[in-house]
Order: sequence, then structure tokens, then C-alpha cells
Amino acid sequence: MAQSMGKQPRRGGRQQFSEPGCEEEVARSGGKPSRQLNSQNSNVGMLPPNSDDEDEDEQQLPKPGDMPPNSDDEDDEDQSPPKVELTRREREQLEAQKEEEPDPEQVAKDMERLALVKKRREEQKQKRIDAEGWDRMAPLSETNHPPGTTYPPPS
Repeated sequence: MAQSMGKQPRRGGRQQFSEPGCEEEVARSGGKPSRQLNSQNSNVGMLPPNSDDEDEDEQQLPKPGDMPPNSDDEDDEDQSPPKVELTRREREQLEAQKEEEPDPEQVAKDMERLALVKKRREEQKQKRIDAEGWDRMAPLSETNHPPGTTYPPPS
């Protein structure tokens, strides 16, 4: 057999890179380190005990949904809603959404172009009616239907 892939010395491992306090855990478990997934200390994330001698009643923190202490429920409909501060990004988005006032010169050009388009379409419509006898682009009606047919069509 070829020995191109020889065994390499073992690296890493729990013994060499153990967490602080792991020695205590090994001693409690009878000499073997535990292989638990949740080997994090159970006190992680806990607040230290309150060492202040103050009453908890004096130090009340507001909870979500609580009303401020000086607000009355009856006066709410008389007051206007508080103004909300917008972030710079929100202000920029609002400004971008607002339509800019068009230039009067550009409006005049657009209106001229629109008038030309309407005139050209009317001419095309009249040519279709003259050539075919009806306007195939318009909806069927009593006055607009193919020649030789009756309106409404029989069901």
C-alpha cells in the first residue's frame, strides 16, 4: 500500500482549548468532560441581583403599551396627533415622490404635440370608415358595425 496519506498528529480538541470553568464541570461529572451542545453557563444573560436598598415602587420603569403618567384618556380626541420626526432617508424619499411643477414652456410643447396626435388619429379613423364602411377600432354599436350585418348580433 502507498503511504502518501499518512496519519497526522491530532490537533485541537476539548482538553487543550477548554472554556474557563470547564475544570469544575469535569470534576462534577466524575472526571469526564461533558459533550453537551448547551455547555454555556446557565447564568449567561442574567442581570446581577439588585443591590440597591430602594423600594421597587419608587423605581418603576415604563412597560410597552403603558400610558405616560400625565396623560388623560378623555383629552386625547381634543389634541392633534404628535408630529413624527422623519429620518433623512425618509425625507428624501418623500421629496422624490412629490411631483415637480412642470415648466410652462414644456407644457405648451406637450399640448401642441397632443393636438397633432388627436388630429392625425381622427384622419386615420375617417380613412378607415371611408375605406371599410365602419370603424373596426371602435366598439360595435348601432351606428358602428360591419356593413351587411345587423346590430345587435343574433344570439
